[in-house]
Parts: sequence; structure tokens; C-alpha cells
Amino acid sequence: MTAFRFSVSLPLLSNTIFFQCVLLFLSIEHLQAQPTPDFRKVRWSFSRSQVKEAEMPNTASRKGDKLVYKRISLKDRPVGLEYDFLDDQLLSATYYYYTTTGITEAEVRATAADFEVSLEEKYGKGKTGMVGTIRERVWLTPRTRISLLVGQMDKGWSVEIVYLCRVCSGDPGTGVVVPGEVTPNVTNKELADF
Repeated sequence: MTAFRFSVSLPLLSNTIFFQCVLLFLSIEHLQAQPTPDFRKVRWSFSRSQVKEAEMPNTASRKGDKLVYKRISLKDRPVGLEYDFLDDQLLSATYYYYTTTGITEAEVRATAADFEVSLEEKYGKGKTGMVGTIRERVWLTPRTRISLLVGQMDKGWSVEIVYLCRVCSGDPGTGVVVPGEVTPNVTNKELADF
């Protein structure tokens, strides 16, 4: 009788292990199929309604082809965030922080330096140049061009971080590989919004 129990339970044990392995494999496939966001919680080519759903749906205003969030927090600073669309597909996103009656040029410069450190930590060294009187630092990922701009702009002293789609079809296979591209460091949760 003992031999019979052993022979019956062995196939059941084998089937259980087999089904657990299949379930594990399917779970891994599902997780790998989940697209990684290009910026914050969104992907390039998202529609305006998809971006609103991923962000804070009731706090945005619409300005032409833009979706604008006037006060969000980035590294404990109140910044503006604009999403720009072309034919209802997300094309770019920009954080902005500029001089006002309560924000001085020195604070803008300090904020720019702080943001630059975070961007460098996430994307590497980048390339620095000048666009007129505005200093620009650029990082490239396979799907995104990230620019940090600091200087005297139309609203006074300003720092902007512009994320621009490089593929815009939504298919990462269509991107052109450019020397100097980086893979973002996503292990630091404090850098998630950069």
C-alpha cells in the first residue's frame, strides 16, 4: 500500500511543480511586457486623456496643444509642468521654475544646480553647451532627449528641464542608436520624476 501511495503522489507532485513553473514563466512574461514609462508615469504618444489619467486628472488646465500643471513638487520645490501634444499624441514634457516676486535669481541657480546633480546621477555626465546666453546640458536615451536649460529667458531667470520624444511612434525599435546614449539609473526612487 505504501508503494502505491508513493507512485500516485509522485506524478501529482511533478504536475504541481510543472504548473508552478508555467505560472512563474507567464508572470515574468507579463511583467516584461509592461512598458517602462518614458517620463514620470507616461509614454511618448500617449493621448491627452491617458496623460491626465496617469497624472492628477483634476488639476490640469488646457492651453492649446498643452496640458499644464501649475504647481507640482520636484525635489521639494514647486515647479510647473507642461505636456505638449501633436495630433493628440504626447511629444514633450517640460518642468519649469523661474523668478517671481518670491523666487530670486540665486534660488533659480541653486535649483538648477540641484536638478543637474539629480539628472547626472540618473543619466550620467551629458554634454554641455551654450545656446546664446542660455546654458544647456543634454542627455540622450534611446527614446528621449533631455535638456536642462538655465539662464535669462522670456520670464526672467529660469531653469527648464525638457524631455523630448526621439521616437514618437511608440515603438522603441524605430529609434536610431546614437553614440553617447545612456541607460537611466532607475534604482534611486528619489530620481523617479527626472
